[in-house]
Amino acid sequence: MIALSNFLKLVNHMKIDKDYWKNFALVEENVLTILCPTCSKGHLRPMDKGLKREETSSSKDAKSDPSWDPEWLHYRFTLMFQCNQNKCAETVVCIGDGFVNTIQMYDEQYGNYDAGYEESYNPKYFYPPLKIIPIIDEYPKLLVKELNNSFSHFFSDLTSCANKIRICVELLMDEQGINKTIITKHKRRPLSLHDRIELFRLRFPEIGNSLLAIKWIGNSGSHYDTLTKDDILDAYILLDFSLSKLYDHREKAIKKLAKEINKKKAPLSRKRSK
Repeated sequence: MIALSNFLKLVNHMKIDKDYWKNFALVEENVLTILCPTCSKGHLRPMDKGLKREETSSSKDAKSDPSWDPEWLHYRFTLMFQCNQNKCAETVVCIGDGFVNTIQMYDEQYGNYDAGYEESYNPKYFYPPLKIIPIIDEYPKLLVKELNNSFSHFFSDLTSCANKIRICVELLMDEQGINKTIITKHKRRPLSLHDRIELFRLRFPEIGNSLLAIKWIGNSGSHYDTLTKDDILDAYILLDFSLSKLYDHREKAIKKLAKEINKKKAPLSRKRSK
């Protein structure tokens, strides 16, 4: 029988919200939604006096311009967070750039809108890095390490991020026992990642198609082509699907749970009658 705690762990799986990650900035509506990268249960909260910022030298110099506007302000910042789960209480540091944006504010006294200003902080790095896709204990350790490396580049270097995701696919091929070399004409030659995925696709066509798509995105990162956050998030969605199919046994657990309840013809909590 499946223990309830294990079953709940299996069904606790985060979905990827592309708009959330594409437009991520440390403004009020986003700050309280950041999932803790350590426990994946609690949410990060800014620590008391955890924000430190300094205006850049170019921003200070710009104030001498007669046409200066608050939107020209530019900061460097650090912000300390802490997980709100007492059992975790992880500390996370973020560094990045700060800006001032014009917003429309409603004046209740006069019943009209007026221009106001709002500070926005765009992260470059989180440490530990935020998890763009969920990681479960069943995933291979080396792959998890490289996946976390990819997360650390998401806000600062998309080409490096894509390259790290491509390496995750290579490590996945290793874990799945796909040959790295082949003997042709009495000589051993290395197999490309593309060739290895094609071999893997013979066993798992659906997953293989997803991995091949990731490879094309990763290739662009390796060649320093222009990539967007949309491209990277597509790669993460495909990788999440592939890893879930191979290592996440929620579907089997749900089927087994239904089978056990149907067999008992009663809730699992009900004691068997003697």
